[in-house]
Amino acid sequence: MDLLTKIKDGNKIKIEMSRRDKIKEIITYTILVLILYMFFHSVFVFFLLPGIIYFYHGCYKRSLLQQKLEKINLQFKDAIKALAAALRAGKSVENALRESLREMLVIYGVEAPISRELIIMVNQVSLGIPLEKAFEEFALRNPIEDINTFVSVFKIAKRTGGDLVEIINNTADSIADKIDTRNEISVVISSKKLEQKIMSIMPLGILCYIQVAAPDMLTPLYGNLKGFLIMILCLLVYVAAYFLSVKIMKIEV
Repeated sequence: MDLLTKIKDGNKIKIEMSRRDKIKEIITYTILVLILYMFFHSVFVFFLLPGIIYFYHGCYKRSLLQQKLEKINLQFKDAIKALAAALRAGKSVENALRESLREMLVIYGVEAPISRELIIMVNQVSLGIPLEKAFEEFALRNPIEDINTFVSVFKIAKRTGGDLVEIINNTADSIADKIDTRNEISVVISSKKLEQKIMSIMPLGILCYIQVAAPDMLTPLYGNLKGFLIMILCLLVYVAAYFLSVKIMKIEV
């Protein structure tokens, strides 16, 4: 299942764009302008820029959100392993949560997403908020399938009075194995992702080369309605192929 399946609007989770992200976005806008001009050789196509920028900005924020959730998901694996280890040592769930926080601070530091989340949860428990409620809010802030699964199992175990230690241990191991499998798949297809990026750039490179080396070849496509429609069709096919290749590269576990 996609990490963003339960997010209908990317603005529900606040995404703070760093200076590097903003610079990267501006560079991308510049590249989009050059691509449009390369396809149409007309200033009139720049009237499409506001819509394109709006669409890309939404996609870019969604990409940043997915990266954030994937990062939290990886760190969550280590957090629940630490939680399970503390439970096996005989500590209560509340103390095990504090122990997990201490380990995450050592491993990732206080600025890490998982450290911030665990700090919030520990503070909530210290204020008398039930641990189940703290986990629920954690899952709402981070709509990830693995986190939702863990929280659901934890709530059922607490409600039914089952062997909480054994249940959390088994769930933690299952989620950790799933995340490890996802990482292994990502490593295996990393070369294919590189090929996909190269193949996405190649059509633009060929078009740019022709315009520089033999500009007369493309002259009939500019300055007339027929050529304009042909170039629009080519651009739409190119964009569709790009998004299709990106979708193919996404393998969910």
